[in-house]
Amino acid sequence: MGQQLPERLLRASSRPRRRTIEGLSTAAPRATVHAVCGLPASGKTTLARRLEREHEAVRFSADEWVLDLYGPEVAVESFVRYRHRVWETIWSVARRLLALGIDVVLDFSFYHRADRDRFRERAVEAGADFRMYYLECPEATCRARLRERNAALSAHTFRIRDDDFDVLWASFEVPTRDEELVVVDGMNVDAARIPGGA
Repeated sequence: MGQQLPERLLRASSRPRRRTIEGLSTAAPRATVHAVCGLPASGKTTLARRLEREHEAVRFSADEWVLDLYGPEVAVESFVRYRHRVWETIWSVARRLLALGIDVVLDFSFYHRADRDRFRERAVEAGADFRMYYLECPEATCRARLRERNAALSAHTFRIRDDDFDVLWASFEVPTRDEELVVVDGMNVDAARIPGGA
């Protein structure tokens, strides 16, 4: 979906597997699900791309997939429905990558606590570690960035109007500390210090 595969993935298929005495392949290294949460224009995709580079991970952007599959003129209500379909398709691929020991980055927004908990459980079931990154960014800054973005949309970016943002803002469940978050400063994502980073 318009995303390049990292060198780590390209090497995985040709990498020789070590063998045990019984002739079975040893387990792949334990992988990590890096999940990115935040409001529109809070810096999620910038952070997701940084994590992709630093962890040689495969990045999945739900927005990019929805745009590729359904086009740019998707209403907010329809987008929510399409997004969940796309999440399921992405997870079927991500689960296989995790089994190969390859990290994945989920740029999914994760507006609701139930979705965050569900993917945390899925990561555990897949035998992977899970890290949730929350972009803290003032509402006014997000709105200003959206206006700038709307004025020069890229091929993989939705137009989000002020009233669309109102709907998303009203439905957003701000993550709480008991979710074991990595909180990232959305005002300066490139320079933000991320604990446990590469």
